[in-house]
Amino acid sequence: MSLTPTRRHLLVSAALGGVALGGGLTACSSDGSGGGSAASNGEVADWPTYTERTDVPEPDIPGTADGVAPAYFTYPENATTSVEGEIGDGSEVKALALTYGQPPVPMDSNDYWQMINEKTNLTYTPQIVPANDFSTKFPTIMAGGDLPDLMQVPVFMGLPKLPQLSQSQWTDLSDHLSGDAVNDYPNIANLPAYAWKTCRIGGRLIGTPLPRPPFGNVLFQRLDLIEEMGLDPEPTTKDDFVALCEDLTDAKAGRYALTGYSVATGVDWLDNIIGPMFGVPNNWELDGGALTASHETDQFFEALDFKKMLWDAGLFHPDSPSIQSAETAAKFISGDVVMRTDGLAWWAANQADHQDLSFGAMTPFSANGGEPINYQGAGAFSFTAIKKGLDEERVKMLLRFINYCAAPFGSTEYFDQNFGVKDTDYTVDSKGQPELTSQGTNELGINLKYLGAPPAVLFWPKRVDDALKAQSELQKKLVPMLMEDPTLGFYSETDERSTTINQPITDASTGYILGRNSLDDVKSAIERWKSAGGDKIREEFEQAIADGS
Repeated sequence: MSLTPTRRHLLVSAALGGVALGGGLTACSSDGSGGGSAASNGEVADWPTYTERTDVPEPDIPGTADGVAPAYFTYPENATTSVEGEIGDGSEVKALALTYGQPPVPMDSNDYWQMINEKTNLTYTPQIVPANDFSTKFPTIMAGGDLPDLMQVPVFMGLPKLPQLSQSQWTDLSDHLSGDAVNDYPNIANLPAYAWKTCRIGGRLIGTPLPRPPFGNVLFQRLDLIEEMGLDPEPTTKDDFVALCEDLTDAKAGRYALTGYSVATGVDWLDNIIGPMFGVPNNWELDGGALTASHETDQFFEALDFKKMLWDAGLFHPDSPSIQSAETAAKFISGDVVMRTDGLAWWAANQADHQDLSFGAMTPFSANGGEPINYQGAGAFSFTAIKKGLDEERVKMLLRFINYCAAPFGSTEYFDQNFGVKDTDYTVDSKGQPELTSQGTNELGINLKYLGAPPAVLFWPKRVDDALKAQSELQKKLVPMLMEDPTLGFYSETDERSTTINQPITDASTGYILGRNSLDDVKSAIERWKSAGGDKIREEFEQAIADGS
């Protein structure tokens, strides 16, 4: 059984660690061999009670409990305190966390690290693993016998044997976090309810979530170019969309309406935009206890034909099959591509760096006259597990440390963690706003943000008020459009091999779009998927859903 969300589940973090995923959650049998879905002690733990912190600074635009993030145009002046009493006990706390950056400055030369140790009364000792190496090193670390106290578990990586690890290596936190018990840790209780699905395995709460907004990718637009050409950036039908793409594309000038990009398994042909447009289910569709895979639906083939039509018409950039996502962003900035997909977190940071340009995001619409859809993500980037076998007081202390890491935006603790030491890690600009220095960026690499984080906010140090307002309005529109994957929160052991099992469908679909093979080849690949493990994945998820844990 496996927690293996696809890219549809992923939502990237937004500014300054505040922000934007999940997977399945059934248990293995008590012998660790997999197969069952009941909790190891026969009980299903209640979800933690959501208790919103109301003592945070008032935002410029309020958020909502269902995922719309509050927006702050400037960093709040009057910080609140979110942690009362002692956190640590003077001991060393070892932690496993990933990084997308460089290793941090060593503790002896790191003012930020020393400050964190002093504030928490701990000696924090992280094992930082590059993100590209994490999935290969994780099993080795778990099998090594000397586990760290805290372990980041990135749920989108398809890490193996999580149900077994939850019983053999990680502490059952249900008694500490289930129901009102979580209120002993107010910042953890403040985490959104939708984020916790990544944390209950076999009916037991095994970790605390690193929350991210629930929204899927959107289609970003160069509004300045679209408006300069006198075009409407908000199509409401597929014909309107095609017409917009045709008007934006000028191959002789090197300008294209759309771009796909290369991913590890093939090509992303705006899958999270065009799929919802045609009502393709978010990975699976559940009807009366029976699951249908997205690629088994008529909508899948309608969307596939639409992608092929856009490619054949020359509306996709010709480098779409090979270009990387970062390159599509560069082409978007240069105007060679007018619309590209990304997570909402991309918006503010890049608008801040290019304030002479105007970015927007297209509101989703239905190609078939139905309700518009945005694929809901898992609501969490990872969860943090605690080593099994520790005494009760140490478990509580480690939860206090995670509670500290989850301090809300605008609190003293959040500021300390995200900006560090004044004049070393950050300076204050002429408008009173904090700015990280290059040294601060390097020192903050001890990555507390990957062990605990608060709910999302919309904020960027360089003021981009219009972009934050637009993003807030879009989030409000997206909430009623969210379509959840019905397997989110459940496990299938065979799904650990889903990337390999799905690969023939991915290859055949791209081949069809590029004109290299026929639609019959796609259908044949789907039949092979069933016998290669697809039907087994379906069966395991259906059983897990029926068992309810």
